[in-house]
Amino acid sequence: LSLKADARREAVFKICEEITPGVYAFQCISDGTAALNQQLLEELDNIESWAAESPWQLSRPNSMNRYGVVLQDVGLGAIAQSLTTAVVLPLAAALWPGRFSDLSDIHAFTVRYRENEDRLLDTHVDSSDVTLNLCLGGSFEGGDVYFHGPAGEGRDPMTSPHPGGPGPCSHCRASHQHHSGTALIHLGNHIHGAHQLRKGRRTNLILWCRAGQKEAALPELD
Repeated sequence: LSLKADARREAVFKICEEITPGVYAFQCISDGTAALNQQLLEELDNIESWAAESPWQLSRPNSMNRYGVVLQDVGLGAIAQSLTTAVVLPLAAALWPGRFSDLSDIHAFTVRYRENEDRLLDTHVDSSDVTLNLCLGGSFEGGDVYFHGPAGEGRDPMTSPHPGGPGPCSHCRASHQHHSGTALIHLGNHIHGAHQLRKGRRTNLILWCRAGQKEAALPELD
């Protein structure tokens, strides 16, 4: 089993780029299936248009983002379950061995950034054990996500508003430019935020995955 686990971990590091210790970027949706992104974006637009004309009010994605939807609320919870099973759990098992046997408590939502709406995200940590952040796309400039270190590592005041770029902030360790289909995976306590979107519109799908009440078996490593 140890050899199988080592082989899986080696394979994971071939597809993941560690942009700073503990934060990994990888191509989650290939160019060949990019139409899935567009279909999901169109479905989200349809849902929001319908909600705007009905008495039903969409819930905010979280306490910091105002625009987007909670997947479970709009009948798309199965997408989150599938991504967690097929992507998050296997990657977490390889990247952080022995730490996560169950991530069945999932809060999945989209966030949208554009002019006259949310354009940046203040420095914060997530309410999760493991976070998956998948860029669904859009036409945009700016809005890179920046990373400090894990919470509790050094003295980081998580100052808001954040300086205008990674250079002036002594705590910034990396900045990632979003591209459609590319995802980030990191622990929830890793301090991060998003620089201001300069132009256009971007939508991301976020999974906050937490250990459930009941332990589950580790994913098979062969």
